[in-house]
Order: sequence, then C-alpha cells, then structure tokens
Amino acid sequence: MNNKTFSPLFSVALGALLSPLAAQASNHESQVEAEHMWSQGWYLGGQFGLAKTDVSENGLDKLYEQAGINASSTKVDDSGASYSLFLGYKFNQYISLEAGYTDLGDRSVEFSGQAIDLDAYYDLAENVYPETADGFSLSVLGTYPISERFSVTGKLGYFDWEMDAVTSSLSDESDTLGDDSRSGSGVWLGAELGYQINHDLQAYVSYQHMPLDADDVGVVSLGFRYWFGASESKSTVNTQVKAATSPKSIVPVAVKDSDKDGVFDGQDRCANTPQSHVVNTKGCTEFAPRVAEIKLTVLYENDSDKIDVTYTDKIQKLADFINEYDVKEITVFGHTSAAGSREYNQKLSERRAASVAEMLSTNFHISAEIITVVGKGESELISENPDDNRRIEVYLNEELNLPVLKQPL
Repeated sequence: MNNKTFSPLFSVALGALLSPLAAQASNHESQVEAEHMWSQGWYLGGQFGLAKTDVSENGLDKLYEQAGINASSTKVDDSGASYSLFLGYKFNQYISLEAGYTDLGDRSVEFSGQAIDLDAYYDLAENVYPETADGFSLSVLGTYPISERFSVTGKLGYFDWEMDAVTSSLSDESDTLGDDSRSGSGVWLGAELGYQINHDLQAYVSYQHMPLDADDVGVVSLGFRYWFGASESKSTVNTQVKAATSPKSIVPVAVKDSDKDGVFDGQDRCANTPQSHVVNTKGCTEFAPRVAEIKLTVLYENDSDKIDVTYTDKIQKLADFINEYDVKEITVFGHTSAAGSREYNQKLSERRAASVAEMLSTNFHISAEIITVVGKGESELISENPDDNRRIEVYLNEELNLPVLKQPL
C-alpha cells in the first residue's frame, strides 16, 4: 500500500496579522467622533479557513482505471487548512482591488494495487491525486452596504497556481516512489458577508469557488482587513469641556417646515404636501386603496346637446382626478325631459352623453377607451321641473390608490 501527499511549493507560517488598536488615552477633555463605518485607501488582509476538493474515492478509482493500472483508493483526505495574505486598495464604498498569495492546503490519497512492473506502475499512479494548489491571486470586489456595519460582497478573481505531488510508501514516507507537478491559471468566484468592527478594521466570512486543472476547490474562510492608509472619509469633531472663563451666548437656529406637514425642510422630499394628507418620514403623501365614488351632473337647455361654459371647470376637475389617480373606467348617462317623442328623446340623450365624453377626450386628453356612453332618454325623470331632467350624469365607482387623509381632531 502506498501513500501520496500533495504539499504546496511554499510553506509560509502566518503570524499575527492584525495588532489590536491602541486604546485612546483618557484625559480631562471629552472627545466625540462622528465617522463613517467604512474606510477607503490601502489595507492589509488575511483569511484562514477550510478548503475542500470536489473529489471522491470512486472518482479516483475511475482515474486509476483510465490510467491503465490495477489500483483502488482506500482513504482520501480531500480537505485541508487554507489561508490567504493580500494587499488591497478600496477606491470607494463599493469597489476594491486585492492582490496576494493563496495556499489551498494539503491533500492525500492512500491506494493499493498489484503490478509486475513497479516502475511503470508508479509512473502511471503518480498522476492521480486530489488537486490543490498555491499561487498568486488578483481579484476585484464589488461591495453593497446593507446597514451601517454589515455589507455583502461579490468577488471575481484570477488565480495563477502551481501544485506538486509526491508518491511514497506508507511504511516509509521518506521513500519517494514518484512525483508530479502541474501549473495553470483560471478565474474564480466568491462571496462574503462583512462586519465593520470600527473605521479601520473589518471582519468577514467568505466562500470561494476555485477551479483547478481537473478538480474544483471550495474554500470557506474567516478573514480580516486593516486599513493602514485610509483616506479622510472619516470626519472627527473634537468637543472640549473646560472650565468656562466667561458665559457664552447660545443662538437658537430656526428649523423650518414650510408646508407644515410635520417634516422639517431639511428632510422633506415632497414640498407643498397638502396639510390634509398623512405623510411619511420623508414628507411625502401616504397612499392606500380606497373606493372612490364621484357623481357629476351637467344641465342642458331645451332640445340642446351643447355644454354650457359654466360647467367647464367642473369637468376639468373630474378630468384632473382621472389622470392623477389612473382611473380605469367611467360611465356617462344622458337624460331628457318628457317633452317630445320617446324615440327623439333617446337620440338626444345619447348626443348629450357623447358631448361630455368628447370634451373629456378632446379637451382634457382622457382616453376614449375608458369612457362608456349610455343614453337613457326620458326613462329616468327625477323632477316635475323639466329643466332638472335635461341633464347628463357622470358616474365613477372604482377602488383607487388614494391619499390617506388626516382624521379631524
């Protein structure tokens, strides 16, 4: 039985990467710092984790078979400790660039088999093993803040890697029976969840998918970034408390609420909100579904379908409402008095209803597709006074997204 162990070209012992931040000296002055919880500029980083190669005993056995040797794996160590060291630069809150060294750890497989020509056997077997690698990595990071301290990041990287494999006897690991080397490069993907401990220090957990020559490696890590050359995205305000030598006058600053909606102008995103509307924290009207019922009546002269100009303002207000709240359907009913024949009155009522529909469409740009015209003739008299019966009635009854109104005190 033989043992094959992979070791990276470089063995780097990672010491303490991050030193604790020095505690601020206390004194008789109080200092208040107002700052963003993210930095930009140069930083150092490191991560430690577990790298796992996507390989199995059955998969390796098939590779032995394809290599033309009688061998089978008895134990596969498909994972190992992984680490990365890198230097990065954060251009802004969203984009960063990192370059560094990555080691995906050791792998091993124990296998046994039979052969007549051992040299030829080992020459073939030394090419079969779970892949791992170390090398140079370059990556671009896109970050999206989800709160003041938490952020999510997507990573796209390039990995220039090497790997060495050594085949040795289980009874004597110093007895080298074969070796193999590979190198290559490729693109890898990753994602991370970050937590900004303070302005200069971030912790994160990440996952990376790193394809090699024949196998893929998944890496789960815990990492840290420390900004040592952060640009001035932090603003610090020092407030000193000292014994006053003379009283200071305090000048009040007027805070305006021009539209009197309860939200100061500095935070108000919707100016001139009607005072009857309920508003949100940004000063904008709150909307809620509500059934709107509107009825408009227009009276006509005897035997006429002409709209008196005194009704133009009322029709325009109706049109403004339809446009503002995206009304989907209205109905215009035409009526007449009882004077004249039934057939004539029916046609007259239809013309009266059509006159309002035409004004809405032509003058106020209401789509004709949402207007239904109905002539009622003399079938629905509402008064003994003929003048009251010569009319049209516009009906709107629809659930709309309307402003929430304040309740009267």
